[in-house]
Amino acid sequence: MLVYRTNEPKAGSQFHNVHVVVRLLDQGEGTLSNDVARQLLVGDAGSDENRAQQAWRAAGLPLQGQIPVADLDPVRRKVRGEQA
Repeated sequence: MLVYRTNEPKAGSQFHNVHVVVRLLDQGEGTLSNDVARQLLVGDAGSDENRAQQAWRAAGLPLQGQIPVADLDPVRRKVRGEQA
């Protein structure tokens, strides 16, 4: 399940409107959507999108479709500076 939350200022009030979007996904065990995998890798790279993109390409991960967790984990460890 992915949950996205955004706070938007409400004119003339100190309170905010909160928009929550929940996306339920059944991808089977051990796979992530391409977008989620990319977000994880960017987070592991300290929000450095260029570094994450280089690691993605070097690992030969597909540009579309599902990403097996087993394929993503070694790349994440490498980007975090852990031993792969």
